[in-house]
Formats: sequence, structure tokens, C-alpha cells
Amino acid sequence: MGNQIRRYCIALALLACIASASAQKYPIVKLTASGSERYLAEDILHYTGLAENKSVDVPLAAVQAAAEKLNASGAFAEVKYQHTIAPGGMKVEFTLVDKDDDQFVPCEFDNVVWLPEAELATELHNRVPLYNGTVPREGGMTDDVVAALQGLLKQRGVETNIVSSLQEPTNTGSSETVQFRAVDLEVKVARFAVSGASSGLARELDAEGKRMIGLTYNRGTLNKFIEKNLRSVYLKRGYLRASFASPVIDVLPAAPAGNSALVEVAISVPVMEGLAYRLGAMQWTGNKAVSAADLQSSLRAAPGQTVDGSALSRGENAIRAQYARLGYLHMLLTSEPTFDDAAHTVNYKYTVNEGDLFRMGKLEVEGRQPSAAAKIHLAWKLREGDPFDASYVRTFVADLKATANAPFIVEESEGEHAKTVDLTLIFCTSNQPCRPTAENHLFSAQDAEQEIKP
Repeated sequence: MGNQIRRYCIALALLACIASASAQKYPIVKLTASGSERYLAEDILHYTGLAENKSVDVPLAAVQAAAEKLNASGAFAEVKYQHTIAPGGMKVEFTLVDKDDDQFVPCEFDNVVWLPEAELATELHNRVPLYNGTVPREGGMTDDVVAALQGLLKQRGVETNIVSSLQEPTNTGSSETVQFRAVDLEVKVARFAVSGASSGLARELDAEGKRMIGLTYNRGTLNKFIEKNLRSVYLKRGYLRASFASPVIDVLPAAPAGNSALVEVAISVPVMEGLAYRLGAMQWTGNKAVSAADLQSSLRAAPGQTVDGSALSRGENAIRAQYARLGYLHMLLTSEPTFDDAAHTVNYKYTVNEGDLFRMGKLEVEGRQPSAAAKIHLAWKLREGDPFDASYVRTFVADLKATANAPFIVEESEGEHAKTVDLTLIFCTSNQPCRPTAENHLFSAQDAEQEIKP
């Protein structure tokens, strides 16, 4: 019994010692942060809430809380700290290890229209010093940005709730983002204009802009509209280097008897048109399977004509598809334009990296009765050893989906022989749903003019 009492007393004394140490206070005479390449030391220290001040005593517990805050942010793989005696107070040092770049996701402010993007970024950085346009996948920094954004809008008289969500990348080319959105307000486009446009293009740009009127506003859709629809107007007429500045978004006054949850905006997109170019010469290198004459024919562009940039992009995709039909699944086509502003012409140097020739391997059908599988094999015309024609595969699959009475997936895999592709059609049932087990790499050309459709 006596030993238990002594151990209990020792434990109490140890806790009292720890509590006493945490309660100790010293001025911070030196404050440093090192080890991070992603963040500036001054931003890290600002985020902790600590500062050098010889006249203010800081509890050791506050130093520990600052380290815990850095760790809870999710921005660092490791956070270490120490405080040591220094003349006039203490020296506090934070040592940090950055997380890998793939642990951070860019931010998108979907319908936040009350501040320009540059000002919004600055204001958020002032409130969340580690904010640099990205947030870590894990940790509390996303919540910090939500709280900062909500407070920032409240200061401007905007009462709204902000939520965040992770947006996955899509097959249309959009990247992964963390989206911040005002959920209890509906933002609509009431006016749309392109400023700086020449009179010859103003009418078409106005007609294109009318497609945005009445749509629900979000930054992603607006950016796509500018890059696809508006840029297409210029590309078709040879303005290959037209550029757009950040859109100016003005929140319109609310109507006296209007819906308080409705926000209307006027959007103005500044454009710097540049020059309209005619086609000069075209040079081809690296092509062996297809002649330069055939390649240039696919582009449907003739020297001396105004360059239709949109048609040129479609022609380049047609060349990629042509190579894919010949079995060159990994062909790379790059263009290097040389502009002559004095002559208003542009020359193109095209480089073709054909890559390896792939051939058809075996076709397998799973999940079908032998007679049904035999019919599929009979209809399949791409024989083993033929150049792998990706377009034929897509057409065959589309036709089969239109006639088959069951869902199926297509899996590709490396064949028995080098540079061959095996295909497996796997028919699915409710008991065995479609779950691909292999990663597919079939050629898929991009749409050169994917426009926003209201």
C-alpha cells in the first residue's frame, strides 16, 4: 500500500512539474521556421500566431499549440519545434518537412463574384497565411479558407454559407480542384460583353455572349466559354494570338421587389485581338508512314489563305486519328509556328513522332453463351496480326452496344507478342457488375471545338 501511495505521489508531482513548465512564460526574442520550400518562413510564422516581441511574455503552452496548429493544417509531413533560453527571453525554432506536390489541390471559387480573383487571393492569404492558391488534401486548411472566405464576404455585407468539395478530373480535360461555393445564393448572368473587340467581330461576339445570359454563373463555365467559344471566333478568322484578360464581374443592384437569394452579375471580358494571319509555308519532319502531301491535305489549309485556327486543330486531330487507324497508337504531333507580323503570315513546322506500330492480338468474349460469342467473333473483322485500328474498335463497340441486350466493357491488355493488343469484351450482369481490371489506353482524339452549350 505504501509503494502505491509513493508511486501516486510521484505521478502527481510529475504532472505538476509538466503543468508548471507549460505555464512558464518568456518573451520570444528570436522566432524562426526552416525546412519548407513550398512556403515562406514569414508566412509559416504568421500562421502560428507567434511573433518576436521582447515586451510580451508567451507561455510555453502557446508554442506547443502553434506547433499543433501547423501540424493540423495538413500542409506538412513533419513538424518539430524547440524553445531554448536566449538573452532576454527564449528562442523558438520550427523545423518542417514539406509534403509532396501531389498532396495539394488547386482551389476554385465557383460562384464567388464579390471580389476580383487577384484581390480574393490576396485577402485569403492575409487571413490564412499558408494559402497560396492550393490546399492540402488532408488537414484543416480547407476549413480555414472556408471560414476566412465567409468572414470576408460578411464584411462586404454578403450573408451566405460557404461549402467546399473536391471536384474529380473529367474526361473533358478538367483537372482536380477543391471548389468553394456559396450554397444559399443563386448567381445568374444578366449581361455579357467583350471589351476591346473590333467592329468587324463585335456582332458575332455579341451573339455568342447572349448564350451566357440567364445561365447560372460559375467560374469554371465562364473560363471554358472564353477559351472555347470566344477564342473560336478569333481562331476562325486568323487571330491566332488573341488573348483574354481576367473577366470583370460586377454585381448588379438587387431589384426592390426582387428575390433576396438571387444575385445578378454583368460580365465584361477584355480582349487583345492582335493580328489576323495568313498561312505561309508548312514543313514536315519525322513522318514515314504517311507522306507530307497527305498530311498537309488533312489540314485543308493552303498558303496565302487566312488561317482558320479551329479548322487547323481539327485537321491535326484528324492526323492523329489517321495514325491511330494505322496502328500507331502513341504517335505525337507537335507544331511550331513562326509569326511574321510585318507580312501578317505564319509558317508552321510540324514534327511527327510516330512511335511503335501496334498490331491486333486476340479477341476474347466473356459472359456470353458460346453461340452468341461466336457471332461476335464472326462480325469482328480486325484479324490477329493486322495493324491495330483504334477507330474500328470504337465503331464496332458502338454498334455492338446498340444491338446487345446486356451491358459490357472493353478491356485491353498487352498481347503474347511484343507490341500487340489483346481485347476482351466482358458482358456484365446484376450479380457481376462491370468492373474493369486493366487500365485502357485506346486512342481517343480530342474535340478541337468543344463549345459551351446552354
